[in-house]
Amino acid sequence: MILRLQHIGTAFGSHASAASRLKRVGLEPAELRTDQGRGFQHDSRKLLGNECWLHVVHNWNPEARVCRYLEANGEGLEHIALETDDIEAAVARVKETAPIWEDRILREAADGCEAFVFPEDACGFTVELIQPHPTSWNWPDPPPARVSPLLEIRRLAEVVAGVPDPETAGRRFERLFDVPFESEAAGDVLVPFRNGCALRFRRGTPGLRTLVFESADPDADRRALAGRVPLDEDDGTGIRIAAEVVGFGIEIRGAG
Repeated sequence: MILRLQHIGTAFGSHASAASRLKRVGLEPAELRTDQGRGFQHDSRKLLGNECWLHVVHNWNPEARVCRYLEANGEGLEHIALETDDIEAAVARVKETAPIWEDRILREAADGCEAFVFPEDACGFTVELIQPHPTSWNWPDPPPARVSPLLEIRRLAEVVAGVPDPETAGRRFERLFDVPFESEAAGDVLVPFRNGCALRFRRGTPGLRTLVFESADPDADRRALAGRVPLDEDDGTGIRIAAEVVGFGIEIRGAG
């Protein structure tokens, strides 16, 4: 069973630069590790609420998945990770219609038992299946009091992915990972997860594009961000920060 959307993986050309840019929008990562990826990686994470986090990664091994993504696509959101309570069963389901990277579960990985489905076999972006082990990163107990020291955001609401056909992507995602989708009147498809956030398929350039947050006070967030980063014109749906600022789009909307 898929338990939750556990994290969103990124690819950056410099961890220090990524951390600095994320700090400008109130999302500075912590828990820096310098011993991952066989010594070719610096990474950290930003807790986003919902028992979910952003994994901030700079990997410079040319053979690594993340490094290849960076070279081909530039900085941005590279994959989503779905936590499962039975990785053997989850992988068996995927392999009915798609291959798993290297045809194996990576049991020696630092953050759990992992398996990857690549973009051409999934929905236009990489999906990681992960089952944590006792020493892997997990959600802290107690959880942090705030998501951001700067903003009033309370939780990650959505991850937005561009796809050629949202309905087709939704059906493919459900077939692979056994997570049902909902069709919306505007043409988007929403895949809700058990931890209160969702994946949104929207017609557009393929790939993971935007993180959407819910805030207790978007007006206060707009004032806090004014002068720190350029904001897109307000279209009545909330705050929009262009992808050029941190490497991916950010939207902030009111809670409820």
